[in-house]
Amino acid sequence: NMEKAEFASPTVVLVTIGEVNHLLVLELQQKINEYTGLDVVIFSEAGTPPPPDRSFFTSEIKRMRPTILAMPEMVAWLKSQSINAAALKTDNEMFVKTMERFLEENNPVAARGFKTNMDLARLRLQQWSYDSLRDYLIAMAAPHRNEKWLLVGITEFDMYMADTNYVFAGTNPYGQAIISYRRFLGSFNHEPQNRRRLLSRLFKQFLSVFGLLNGMKRCTFPDCARIFPRNIAEHDEKPEYLCDECRQTLEKLLNIRIQPRPARH
Repeated sequence: NMEKAEFASPTVVLVTIGEVNHLLVLELQQKINEYTGLDVVIFSEAGTPPPPDRSFFTSEIKRMRPTILAMPEMVAWLKSQSINAAALKTDNEMFVKTMERFLEENNPVAARGFKTNMDLARLRLQQWSYDSLRDYLIAMAAPHRNEKWLLVGITEFDMYMADTNYVFAGTNPYGQAIISYRRFLGSFNHEPQNRRRLLSRLFKQFLSVFGLLNGMKRCTFPDCARIFPRNIAEHDEKPEYLCDECRQTLEKLLNIRIQPRPARH
């Protein structure tokens, strides 16, 4: 419960967004605490997250709708059924139902194919913009927030930003960060499930946003969890610790002791 928590300086506050794997978040809490010595608390808020901002379903409809609504036979059929074509331009569900009816009357085989494709499109990946999840996180945390919080949302929702197909995380320095572990899952990458690998990927992503949250620039040193990966393979190659420079900077900023990187054998 957010209200009653009393915090020493500073505290990592993990807030779950949507349905998450709670055991994974508990393991992350423990790993952060062991590595940084910081207090880490988890809040599982019961709010209703925003709907996805983009999905394969909506982009498919957007792609086909102008062509279909301009077909002379479709225009004529809509008139004969007294259906308002303007409403079909904005209401996706109504567009799909109307298309199914039109095809059932004119081409039952095509109708079945269309329905199957739309059902599959609904199951395809949905994505949330970092901005909309961030606004939701800020609103949830606002009543209880404390300036000593390092606020990090954890979600299984796939996330993107303006010019990207996807992001593993988003950060507003000195504000909050959100990590999506969707693309760290074995099932997403067609790999066997592996809990240790999943936790490792999530922890490395935490270390990356941990620096950004505290106003640090991105690290460019290869042997550091904070170097930017272009894909999951590069993310997997990163170590589960900070380079000495990042570690010492954070120790000074937060007045903490972080575990040094393991000695090279």
